[in-house]
Amino acid sequence: MGCGITSGAEYELKGVDAPMAPQCTGNASSPQWPQVWQGNISRWHPNVVMILAGRWEVSNRTFEGRWTNILDPSYAMYVKQQLFHAVDVAAAGGAHVVLMTAPCYDSGEQPDGQPWPEDSRQRLAIYNDLVRQVAAASADTSVLDFNAMACPGGQYEQDIGSVPVRLADGVHFAFDGGAAFAARIWPVVEKLGRRQMTTTAGTSTAGT
Repeated sequence: MGCGITSGAEYELKGVDAPMAPQCTGNASSPQWPQVWQGNISRWHPNVVMILAGRWEVSNRTFEGRWTNILDPSYAMYVKQQLFHAVDVAAAGGAHVVLMTAPCYDSGEQPDGQPWPEDSRQRLAIYNDLVRQVAAASADTSVLDFNAMACPGGQYEQDIGSVPVRLADGVHFAFDGGAAFAARIWPVVEKLGRRQMTTTAGTSTAGT
């Protein structure tokens, strides 16, 4: 989707301003990410929906006509509201929702040798704390600490063991990385999905 769970006109990547994708601007003239999600959920009727966001939420963004980021409490509150909205959309069909913590990033250095703002560990920590808060306050919602899996000990790793898990951009994951994490993620998903099916079946029986 190219926007996580937030909306805005512009973002900043490595010091360069760029427009957000049409489905991420909040402009009602085109379908926005919640509508796209709703369409997919209506089509597939999932038992479990996993939400991994964070990269767009920790970047410099335009919000209410000004540039800001998640270090600003007012923007952090907006991100939290959007996380609640994302959970509501994901759970609308009765699915159990899994909010994943965002992984650390390492997209290179600024000319002065400092990390880019969007790679800030402080920003990441704020976002992941919001993820935990929203999960704790939402029914049928769990947290999966993906950051701990992808960044063991809080450190960015291009490879884990002998497996290349991240691409050279320091953000995205390699195909082999997906396979490496699958053994830890899918058992959790399967357990939650089976529990959701049991709960749904029990509710249906009680209502007949």
